[in-house]
This record gives sequence, C-alpha cells and structure tokens, in this order.
Amino acid sequence: MESFLTSFLMILTAEMGDKTQLLVFSLSLEFGAYPILLGSLLAFGLLNGPGVFIGEKIAHLLSPVLIKSVSGLIFLFFGLYLLFNKEKNNNTDEKVVRKRNGFLIAFSSIFIGELGDKTQICSIVLGARFKEFSTVFSGCFLALFVATFIAVFLGSHIQKWLPKIPFKKISGFIMVITAFITFATIFWGAKV
Repeated sequence: MESFLTSFLMILTAEMGDKTQLLVFSLSLEFGAYPILLGSLLAFGLLNGPGVFIGEKIAHLLSPVLIKSVSGLIFLFFGLYLLFNKEKNNNTDEKVVRKRNGFLIAFSSIFIGELGDKTQICSIVLGARFKEFSTVFSGCFLALFVATFIAVFLGSHIQKWLPKIPFKKISGFIMVITAFITFATIFWGAKV
C-alpha cells in the first residue's frame, strides 16, 4: 500500500500545474473532453506503464535538447493555432474529424512532450525503489488520470460557464510563452 500511495502522491503533485496539464486544458477547449482524455491517457499509459522501459531507452537515445525542442515546437504550434484560429460553425462530419484529430493531437503531443519528463523519470525511480511494477504503475496512472481529468473537465466546461472570456486566446498566449521559455532553457541552459 505504501508503494501505491507514494506513487500516487508523488506523480499527482508533480503533474499539477505542469505544462502537460496546461496542454490538456488548452486542447480540451478546442476539441472537447473525450478525445483529449482518451488520447492523453493512452500516451500516459504507454509511457508510464509497460512502455516505461522503452521510454527510458528512447529518452537516453535522444538528446534532451532534441526532446525539449520538439516539445517547444508543439507548444508554439498549438499556442499560435489557438491564438489565430477563427471559430466556425461545425457540421456533424467536421465534429467527427475534429474529435479524431483531437485524440491524435493529444496522444502525439503528450507522448513526445513526456519523454524524459519528470513524471516519467519519477515513475521509473518509483518502480526501481519499490520493485512492485503493478502497484507503482497503478498509483502513477491513477495520479495522471486525476490530473488529466481535472484539466479536461475545466477545459471543456469553463468556456460554457464563462463564455465572454477568451480562454482559447489566453491559453494560446500561455502556450506560446511556455514554448519560448522551453527554447530559452535550451539556448541558455537555464532550468525552469
């Protein structure tokens, strides 16, 4: 039980307010709750579940600069997209395509952005410490689910509650700033 609680609490506190939670929130504003939740959870499951060992190997094969660069580009792209995207009236076919795109976007951006991230590294360390893969994975995955669910719920509902506030634009601006901070850490070697 100690391994489960320790894993849950460590990952939950590491993920709350993290850039990934901001990404999930922003994507939920654009694509809705379900595709983002499902894409995010699949990415987390592959990175922190059976794929944690693969993720560790990939993270060691790729340079941290490359991983940060791709992550920064993803944030910049989606931030600019949210800032400059014009709202359209969606018909049913467009909604189906948007949900599918939302799933793929959430999955790919979180999978790439989380490679070598603190939550993945924390999961690996917890697995090594407790040597109870299923218990540690369960605690880590539940923590990631809770953090993701909070961001998805807020992102998909906040626009309905407060419709006059341009959350997509604000979120896009924050994502662009996050991208520039990520690039700054690459060029100046600072840790943010």
